[in-house]
Amino acid sequence: MFEIDPIILFEKVRDNRLEEVKALINVNRLLNINWRHPNRKDNSEWTLLHMACDRGHLQLVQVLLAHPAINVNLQSFSGSTPLLFACVNGQIEVVKLLLRDGRAKINVPDSQGRTPLWHATSNDHLMIVQLLLLVGGKTLDVSKGGSYRGQLLTPLDLAEELRITRIQPLLESFERDPEHTREEIRKDLGVRGTWC
Repeated sequence: MFEIDPIILFEKVRDNRLEEVKALINVNRLLNINWRHPNRKDNSEWTLLHMACDRGHLQLVQVLLAHPAINVNLQSFSGSTPLLFACVNGQIEVVKLLLRDGRAKINVPDSQGRTPLWHATSNDHLMIVQLLLLVGGKTLDVSKGGSYRGQLLTPLDLAEELRITRIQPLLESFERDPEHTREEIRKDLGVRGTWC
């Protein structure tokens, strides 16, 4: 067995080199799958899973989630989780995969108090907001505020402030009646039961 240079593996994940990543992981079971990239301006303490989620590399995310030692909730230097990165960048299929996997915590805020729901709202990613509301159930905290222009705003406050008209009514409805809103989301997304 040989030691893998983690920076080379990180670059292969960044470049979506699926087969090479799988081969390197399979060859070295002692690999620290949760290794963090050294502090750099663009990748400050990202893990391999952060990079794959940020870039939307769905198959790589699947490979990494299958590793027995993966920690899906590690936070980067800025407090971001892999789920948060996927929500920021509108990576719908990656968000679905992480939520379906069940280990990602959906209320983990970044260093400025902004949750995955907050970021999905701020970037007008309607389907991701719907998925988070649907899957989050009673555990989803829609009252967590994040920093925006010096003030703390909840996702609903943010939707109002930024005039995100596709998401604001959905969040208002969820605050009034979460169960009814989840039922409407299920109909809208064509989902039966609790998950898509």
